[in-house]
Amino acid sequence: MMAQVVEAAELALRCWAESMSLATFARNALSDYKSTGAVVPSSRQLARAMVRPFLARPPRVALEFGPGTGVITRELLDVLPNDGLLLAFEVSSRFVEHLRESILDERLVVVGAGAETAAEELRRRGIERVDAVASSLALSLMDAAVPEAVLRPLLPYLGDRGILTQYQYYVSRVRVHNGCVEAFSVEDLLGRYFETVRATAVWMNLPPAYVIECTWARVDPKDR
Repeated sequence: MMAQVVEAAELALRCWAESMSLATFARNALSDYKSTGAVVPSSRQLARAMVRPFLARPPRVALEFGPGTGVITRELLDVLPNDGLLLAFEVSSRFVEHLRESILDERLVVVGAGAETAAEELRRRGIERVDAVASSLALSLMDAAVPEAVLRPLLPYLGDRGILTQYQYYVSRVRVHNGCVEAFSVEDLLGRYFETVRATAVWMNLPPAYVIECTWARVDPKDR
């Protein structure tokens, strides 16, 4: 009987946490869609696809860009070793507060700043290598200078062993730019920074998405 009571309590707590995550996400998406880049949180299937490339070599140091309510964050923590570190960069104060209150894991550090500050944060902490990066940035909605400011300083930290994953919605293959509708390829964008770029579809998500796995960072010789 006691085991059933505990199981019921755990289920109720999990449902409450998920409903709070959805409500928090919805409020932020309505107030700042360009930053959030979505109207509902990522599905568990998408989250698992984002971390699957990291399973063969569990990352000791990982970064997450745009964790939102923490769907992918939780999957990342599941693959991190006990002495691992996950730095999650989030610009929304509402999401930062939610993450800090809902995920009580000493391996997680929520940084209330944009992804473009990641290299600076790594230097400040004396970290010389990053094994994995999971990015939920809405690249199709960003100015071209933003990915450059985020990714270029990170390449020396990733080198030839680090892996970056980025998801994108299929509907984002086109975008409005300077008043005109144009094709947009995240793969082409990421190909400027990585030698190998490979996409995998994830249909069990709203809207359907694909995960891009990037390896072999194009490091400038002077930055090695």
